[in-house]
Amino acid sequence: MDKWSKQDVSKGFKRIEGVEVSPELKANIEKAASLHLLAGNMTQYMLAMNSLAKIDSQASLNNAVVALANKVLTLEQGNKDPEDA
Repeated sequence: MDKWSKQDVSKGFKRIEGVEVSPELKANIEKAASLHLLAGNMTQYMLAMNSLAKIDSQASLNNAVVALANKVLTLEQGNKDPEDA
């Protein structure tokens, strides 16, 4: 892959959001990152760790949205007028 193609792939990766992966894939990425670090492949290690950071931040965001939605639903149910029920 030439440097221009690599640059395009890198730009695309930076823009990726909303990727969900299985726990098994996440564990495999962690293992691969560790092996790259041990082998001295810092670029591959950093790519794997950045991938994990994107996965973790997306999972955190999803959890926060679900928690907020549950709180709003609870508030709506608790503040209903008995005549509206």
